Amino acid sequence: MANASIQTPNRSVSTNPWILDSWRDLLLIVATPLAVLLGISLAKLNWSGDEITTFALVSAIGHHLPGIMRAYCDRELFARFRVRFIVAPVVLITAALTATVWDLKGIVLVAALWGWWHYLAQAYGFMRIYDGKVGSLSPMTRWLDKAMCISWFGAPVLLARNGLPVFLDLFYKCGGPLVPAALIAGLRTSALTLTILVTSLFVIHTISSYVAGRPPSTVKLLLMVSTFGFYWYSLSTVENVLVAYALFEIFHDVQYLTIVWVFNCNRAEKNPQVGGFTRFLFRKRGWLVALYVLLVYAYGSLDYGVKAIDSGLFKHTLMGVFLASTLLHYYYDGFIWKLRENSTRQSLGLKPGAAPTTTAGRNPAGWQHAAGWGALIGLVTMLDYQQLRQGTSPRDRWESIISVVPDNAQVHFNLGTVLEGHQDLSGAALEYRRALAIYPKYEKAHYNLASLLARGGNSTEAIAHYIRATQLRPNYASAYNNMGNLRLQQHNFSGAIADFERALACEPRNQGFELNLALAHFYLGQQHEIAGDADAAVKQYHAAQRLSPQDPRLMHQIREGVTRLILPTQSVPVRPPPQSLKASKTDPT
Repeated sequence: MANASIQTPNRSVSTNPWILDSWRDLLLIVATPLAVLLGISLAKLNWSGDEITTFALVSAIGHHLPGIMRAYCDRELFARFRVRFIVAPVVLITAALTATVWDLKGIVLVAALWGWWHYLAQAYGFMRIYDGKVGSLSPMTRWLDKAMCISWFGAPVLLARNGLPVFLDLFYKCGGPLVPAALIAGLRTSALTLTILVTSLFVIHTISSYVAGRPPSTVKLLLMVSTFGFYWYSLSTVENVLVAYALFEIFHDVQYLTIVWVFNCNRAEKNPQVGGFTRFLFRKRGWLVALYVLLVYAYGSLDYGVKAIDSGLFKHTLMGVFLASTLLHYYYDGFIWKLRENSTRQSLGLKPGAAPTTTAGRNPAGWQHAAGWGALIGLVTMLDYQQLRQGTSPRDRWESIISVVPDNAQVHFNLGTVLEGHQDLSGAALEYRRALAIYPKYEKAHYNLASLLARGGNSTEAIAHYIRATQLRPNYASAYNNMGNLRLQQHNFSGAIADFERALACEPRNQGFELNLALAHFYLGQQHEIAGDADAAVKQYHAAQRLSPQDPRLMHQIREGVTRLILPTQSVPVRPPPQSLKASKTDPT
């Protein structure tokens, strides 16, 4: 929906101010944040922030598919932009593969910045569509709409605590110099001032338009409030940055899938040149809507499956392909949905406008397009070279970001993992505690702090943090496992068995958890044997035997225990928990 400008100066009012109809526009385009907030709130009852983000990532990758389908299944469109659609994937896939194999961040930073522009461009496109429906087409309205999008999407990145760290981290990974906190403060002041100025001009212009009898779309104004407000809310009030990303991404994806469905249905109905697949899929049938959504999420699930593959060249190759998919999505949306073209306007139910700004004698794929590609390739090359020549250390990177955004829990957590990697355990524990002071429901910080406390011998507090982590993430298998190990060391064998059983309920095929559970049953059997309860001891020994038949050392100890119970000729050799207990590492960033 990028670059959506309407060139017609005439006021040609549509009889229908909606894209679909009132209730579906409100549900799927305008008031969608309310549905997203409700859905996320329900999801958080059973899902962690990571799991919610995984769903959002599936949606994010999946919603690339409709744009790819439009580019390659619309025969008329492909004929117009054949060179772009053939060359662009080759260039972007090559660049993305190089980045993922060599862990270069230049193109990732470009993708992050491009994604920010893509978000605001889609909002701007919807605003122009709704104004086009009521004939509000003045150049000043169009200019102020774009200025509002830029300022209201830009200011939260600088002013909110969840936006800026992402961009700064990528910039520093590319070898960029550390940005002084004073400079960031100046940029924040400028962004706030600009936003207030632009908003004031927009309000004055809107009032004057009403007075002059040329009011803008009321639906557009509602959309602006919901979009800008939800974007700011996601970046400033949601403590978990992963959930914050998921919130706005799902909103963006629902809007996008809706407008593409409407567009392609109208195009397939009115234009026989779009191709057979498009004419088949995009018909106003309920089961085809379900198939459309299923295809989108199936495509997104491919990326999720790739992340589950063990590390290696194959995995990095596929990750590069999906990074290229993201970049292609941004690229295609920059020109295949332009509202200044009458074919696009017709498919969105808008009145035909004036002649396009580009005539048949002027090909937009000429030197200007090539210059844009050259600038993109040059920027990525420069960033990658800078990263290879002079990267910023992770510790300096996160300490610099903390100086700018001291109230971001994720940043403190990330610094904690870096300090832990450098064996600065006290410094790491301090950063985890700072993260929890900002966001007490940060389950990863509870887990990592518990692991450090356990290493320092503070089992009681460690167990308390593990318990809190499992309360926040009920399927936290490694937390249950580590808790069980600590209870074993405390000779609380029944408690350890309960913890290991919960870990196995979360990950039924984890052999390390099975071995730990077998050991807990064995030690509980020894405890019963010492107490003189032979039946209970044999029961626990047999439970251990069933769980770990492949461990010869444990099997030998079990046989010794059963023999003692049958022929009690010696005392019970009580052994401390062995060093082979399988503990889970701290969670990385």
